Amino acid sequence: MARRSVYVGLALAVASIQACGSGSPRGEEPSTPHATQMASAIRAQERQSSVASGPGCPGRAACGHPRSRYVFRDVTARTRTLKVKATDTWGALWADYDGNGYPDLFVGRHEGSPDFLSNDHGMYSRVDADFVRPPGYDPMDQDKRVDRHSCAWGEANGDGRPDLYCAVGANRGMGVGPNQLLLQTGPGFQEVARRLGVADPFGRSKSVNWLDYDRDGDLDLFVGNARRLGRPAPNALFQRTANGFARSNAGLGDQLVSMSSAWADWNVDGYPDMLLLQYPSSSGPPIAYENVLGSYRKTTMTHVTGGPWHAAAWGDYDGDGRPDLAVVSLRRLMILKNSRRGMKPVFDTTLQKGQMSLWFDADDDGDLDLFVVQGAPPPMRSVGANLPDFLVLRERRGFRRVDLSSVRGPRDGCGDSAAAADYNRDGRVDLFITNGAEGRCEGMDVLLENRSAGGNWVALDLHGGLGNPWGMGARVHVRAGALSYWRELTDGVNFRSQSEVGHQVLGIGKAQSAEVKVVWPDGMSDCVRLPAGTTSPVTKGSSACNA
Repeated sequence: MARRSVYVGLALAVASIQACGSGSPRGEEPSTPHATQMASAIRAQERQSSVASGPGCPGRAACGHPRSRYVFRDVTARTRTLKVKATDTWGALWADYDGNGYPDLFVGRHEGSPDFLSNDHGMYSRVDADFVRPPGYDPMDQDKRVDRHSCAWGEANGDGRPDLYCAVGANRGMGVGPNQLLLQTGPGFQEVARRLGVADPFGRSKSVNWLDYDRDGDLDLFVGNARRLGRPAPNALFQRTANGFARSNAGLGDQLVSMSSAWADWNVDGYPDMLLLQYPSSSGPPIAYENVLGSYRKTTMTHVTGGPWHAAAWGDYDGDGRPDLAVVSLRRLMILKNSRRGMKPVFDTTLQKGQMSLWFDADDDGDLDLFVVQGAPPPMRSVGANLPDFLVLRERRGFRRVDLSSVRGPRDGCGDSAAAADYNRDGRVDLFITNGAEGRCEGMDVLLENRSAGGNWVALDLHGGLGNPWGMGARVHVRAGALSYWRELTDGVNFRSQSEVGHQVLGIGKAQSAEVKVVWPDGMSDCVRLPAGTTSPVTKGSSACNA
């Protein structure tokens, strides 16, 4: 038995040393445009890359420990989410649209037909729904394909069921293409964007956000548009009314080359602020809009506005109640801590082709970690050039970049976007990554199940009312043993994708129970106490906190 233990130990040591040689490439973009040469260069760099944020592997412990603790498994085939043919993509959305307690999956396909998959206890089946020519939709002058960009789940008619809004690019900005608002009608959907006043047919729409910007209890709609030829196409904020929506003049109607948008209450005054990011090719900088009692005004955000960023992710990584920020450009990732004195950079790393980043708690320790998606460098060939995705882990001394083979992603295709949800309700947050970014660089999507060793957890199923069923804009406070932290709920939208909002997994480390307080957008609060490993529904007004 002793000799066998020695052999096992030697095997593990060898595996750890080999792990130090795997990971992701860093440095400048490869100069050769040929796909196979680029793939060889990437693999050669991967063999020399490290777990740490600097070059070289600092030792077996530093390299081997993250690999033994953080584990993600590709379960795309096992869960039946597999797309047989590599396809163009435009993000993915998680939401429990049918109310069975498990998050369903919508995968955008740009000019193709989206994939819509229903989740039954962690196993997926395809839903027969027409999103190209849904009932009620008039494409006007578009051809057989719909130039669909970002989509997002929200609530549009006060029945409390999730509705889907999709941005359409007005026939590539050359004609007319109404956006889609799809209401649930029994087993299917009815398209009602024109009837409810949110079609925006001439807008070259790229990004979508649901938010209660005026704090009246129901959700409004923001659409980010890119400039087009021949006529103005400003961004649009649609205010919810008794009969639908009306275009608002609250200050978000600038004409820009919008690429993505993300909101958070970054000054903690109760009103959602907006960060708008533009296409890198436009050289247009990000623009920060501060919401002052329901009206937006531009403001300067140090290290952000004026920068090269095209994607942004809000997340309160340290739980102090002020949402922090991760921003991505083609060549750089930066994490900024939000304090009363402004945004302060706390982590910075180079990228080869940055796409986006996503906050999630990888190990249920109560703070947030970051998943980073890279794409393929020009000329964006489909074979062998896709750059590795990676993690940035929050630790006691700060952040650390960690390259794992289990999150690297496929070598074929072009990394596009990612969304997070606990798809099988085991208390670990999982990731879905799309790999067919625009440019006809087709790739396979990947569902990564999180099997990392981590802490205990509790979870909430939130019910905020008919007009805002998931409580977008609410704040959650968790107290569990020595842990105490805040989490803000936005619409989950981040660079083409939407993470699940209505079901919140809250890491509690070694604690055996947690006291959780939900502060709804109107200030009402509910409190629950949960043993570790349990999920509780929290309906607004059902469990008022004791004074």
